Amino acid sequence: MSEKFKFGLLGENISYSKSPAIFQTIFLLDGVAGEFDLIDMKEDKAMSSLKLMMASDYDAFSVTVPYKQMVINFLSKIDPTAAKIGAVNSVLIENGKLIGYNTDFIGFAQPLAKSSDLISRGQALIFGHGGSAKAVIFSLVNLFQVKEITVVGRDLDKLLLFKSDIEKMNLDVNITISSYENYNNLSGKYSLIVNTTPIGGPNYKNKSLLKDDIKILTECVYYDLNYNFDNYALREAEKAGLSVINGVPMLVAQAIESYKIWTGRKISFEEVFDKLKNSF
Repeated sequence: MSEKFKFGLLGENISYSKSPAIFQTIFLLDGVAGEFDLIDMKEDKAMSSLKLMMASDYDAFSVTVPYKQMVINFLSKIDPTAAKIGAVNSVLIENGKLIGYNTDFIGFAQPLAKSSDLISRGQALIFGHGGSAKAVIFSLVNLFQVKEITVVGRDLDKLLLFKSDIEKMNLDVNITISSYENYNNLSGKYSLIVNTTPIGGPNYKNKSLLKDDIKILTECVYYDLNYNFDNYALREAEKAGLSVINGVPMLVAQAIESYKIWTGRKISFEEVFDKLKNSF
C-alpha cells in the first residue's frame, strides 16, 4: 500500500456513526491504508477542535449535524455549489487551509434515480430546516425538477430564515413553510416525504414525525436520512403502503464523492454498498 490517509467526522453525539466502517471499506477496496476517526465536540469547542485536527495531520474530514452551516465560518475557501446550498459536509485540508464542499446533494439523489418520474410529478414534504434540508432541496430542484416543496419545522423564526436562505439560491421552486402541528392541513399531496431531522435516528428511534392523516399520492416515497433499521417512522411508513428509503445509500454515496474530492481517486458505489448493506 503506497498511500496512507487520515480522515475524520466532525459532529456532536456521533458515537453511533457508520462512517468509519464505510471508509475502512473504501480503503480496503482501493488498496490503500487509512484511518477514520470520530471527532465528537460541543459547539463552543469548534475552533480548538479544528486547530487540533490541522495539527494532527488530518488530510480531510466530513461534517455532520449540527455543524454543516457553522463550519463555513472557519473555511478559507468554499466550493461554489456548497456556497449556494449554504451547507458544507466535506472539508479538505490543503496547505493548512480548510476548503469546503457539499456532497450531500449528490448522495441524496443516488437512491432516488429509479423514482425520478414519480417525484417530478408531485410535491415534496421535508421535515427539518438545517444544512441537510438545504442540500435536499438543491438536489430535488436541480436533479429532479421538483417545483413545489413544503418545509416543516417546530420553530417559526428558523423556518422563515430557512425560506429566506432558499430564496437566495434563485431556484425554480415554490417553498411553503409550516409548523409541525399544521402541516397535515395543507392542500398539497405529496409524492415524496423526506425526514432530515434526527427523529427516528439512533437517539430517537421510537419516534416519528408522520401523521395518520397526511395527504399523499397513491404512490409515495418516504425517505429518511437516518440510516438505522430500528427506525419506527420507516416501519410505520412501510405499513401505510409507502415505498421507503433509509439513509444508507446516501451515506455511502456522499462518502465516495468526498473520497474522490479528497484524494482524486474513484471507487465503485456498488462495490462499497454491497459489502456494507448487511452491516447496518
